[in-house]
Amino acid sequence: MLCWFPYLYISPVQAQALVVSVGEGSYSTQLPFGAVGPQKANGEAVLPKISPTFSQPVQTNDFWSSLLFPFFNNPHSNVIHAHPLNVKAVSQGLEIGHSPNHVLAASDYVYPYTPQITVGIEGMNAAQTVADAYGDWTATALWKDEGAQMRATFGHGLPFVYFNITGGEAKLDFSSSPTIWYNQDEVLGITVEGRHYGVFAP
Repeated sequence: MLCWFPYLYISPVQAQALVVSVGEGSYSTQLPFGAVGPQKANGEAVLPKISPTFSQPVQTNDFWSSLLFPFFNNPHSNVIHAHPLNVKAVSQGLEIGHSPNHVLAASDYVYPYTPQITVGIEGMNAAQTVADAYGDWTATALWKDEGAQMRATFGHGLPFVYFNITGGEAKLDFSSSPTIWYNQDEVLGITVEGRHYGVFAP
């Protein structure tokens, strides 16, 4: 007698996949067969750098994605073109620059990254910078170093960056000696390399 027993094999990975309903649609918690997630140039998988309180869907294709994923082995970020500001997370804090003039490189118009100010905390040397939250046009980065921490919120179209610092004294470093043209009522007006900035304390 020949018997046939139909069966369904479910691999451990497949068994963990969930279909999550959202309104009239749904999504799977597992990539389709053959698909790959975020990777470095060498094919190594990368995980997002997020704070313990980060509770939003992880973005993979936004202007600030290098803050989330260390694609080029940078534990902080690559240059983030928020326009009109350019920013870059480093171990000492957030570099801020403005590049008003483009240059022609081959057949591309580019705006070279030239930071003028680094905002951080006195003595800070953070091992990494992580994503703490984001909005439609903004992202918030988080630095921690021993008992000090700093959050910086920047966004597309915003001519400012908002900082929240605890556990230490705020520190400003400049790419060259600044010209101070206003300094009173917790407001500092400075010019660095022809770019004018205002610093407003709470």
